[in-house]
Amino acid sequence: QTRRLSPDTALVFISNQEEAKRDVVLQADGSLWGKAADGDAYGVQFQFLSLDDGSVKPAAGECRDGQWILPVKLTAYDSCMVMLQRVPFVNNEQEK
Repeated sequence: QTRRLSPDTALVFISNQEEAKRDVVLQADGSLWGKAADGDAYGVQFQFLSLDDGSVKPAAGECRDGQWILPVKLTAYDSCMVMLQRVPFVNNEQEK
């Protein structure tokens, strides 16, 4: 399930409805976020949101071939909520 909260923020709910562990990959196409008005590219910040206690943990995603990628490991009957936020790059080092 995916819900767009604003032009810069989306929530994704991922669930594993089976007994087996699953390694899944959340992918967000770079074209979804476009370009900034001044021509600078955007990055994507991933965060895991706890459905149990409301805590927020940063998640390490990366950009590959124009796709923002976040690996997610789910145990049996597990689920997670991921928030994606579009953020402008400060400089070229941040893009790497």
